[in-house]
Amino acid sequence: MKKFFILFFLMFLGSSAIYAGGTWVMGTNQVDRFLKAIEQGTGDVPPVTPMNSVPAINTDYAGVWDVFPGITCTPENVLGVTYQDYSNADYHWRGIISINYANKGYNQKAGTEIKFVQPSTVDFDYSIIPDGYTTLKSYYDGNDLSWLDTLNLSGNNFNNIVIDGGPYNAMPLSIVNLSNNPNLTSLSIVNCTGLLEVNLSGTGLTPAAFEIVKADILASSPSANIIHITTGVNAISGVERPKIIITDNTIRIENKKANDVVKIFNESGQKLFETTDESINTGRFGMGVYIVRINSFVTKIRL
Repeated sequence: MKKFFILFFLMFLGSSAIYAGGTWVMGTNQVDRFLKAIEQGTGDVPPVTPMNSVPAINTDYAGVWDVFPGITCTPENVLGVTYQDYSNADYHWRGIISINYANKGYNQKAGTEIKFVQPSTVDFDYSIIPDGYTTLKSYYDGNDLSWLDTLNLSGNNFNNIVIDGGPYNAMPLSIVNLSNNPNLTSLSIVNCTGLLEVNLSGTGLTPAAFEIVKADILASSPSANIIHITTGVNAISGVERPKIIITDNTIRIENKKANDVVKIFNESGQKLFETTDESINTGRFGMGVYIVRINSFVTKIRL
């Protein structure tokens, strides 16, 4: 009888583990591929993708991806993802909004390609399940970057990068910084309709290659601010561009000329405010994401 109760208890624990809820992060396979394509260079050792006992990528948010170096996730759970199962109220998901590995001195491994490509999450677009996955859902879950706003890979030694917003332009990138990658000679940025600023200063792009990249960017984001200073890393420090500093109740703008007009828009492009002042009280705005434009300088802020 005692053995029966022990067996029953173990079975109960196993079933509890199967049906236990949690909060998981989507898009982690993209981070894993990136980390496998890089190695230590002149600076830090790259972080290692967290794994579980299966072994597979550990996608837990709490204690794993909420503290993972270089990754920022959505502050709240994501709702309305068509391929996720919301029938269990204890199941939750978050997306990745920022990938930031700036000034790490990483090298790109020989023969690799750094890729951030948003897949279609429409079943109709697939005749087979992609290699390495058992279901389309698992493929979507591991590769969906539908929340990625900022990608900063500046200050490294990368040479071949592909950024693709996908067939439905679902990746909402607004800021891309690839500056100070002196050996970056192969670059593609396509299908990204929300770009506000792309910094390609200090890269190894030839004038012809830059024009191709520029045309691709503007084809999707006609108003994107593309920064390209060809004289290298040292030239960047001498360029005075507006700098925005946000405190509890103030937006302060440095390096602004007296007559420069500051315009603030919501994410839909509606102008909300205009001033020539260097200090703006945030009390007139609610919490959220806003676009700040000062002449040709454009950036996104979060209040």
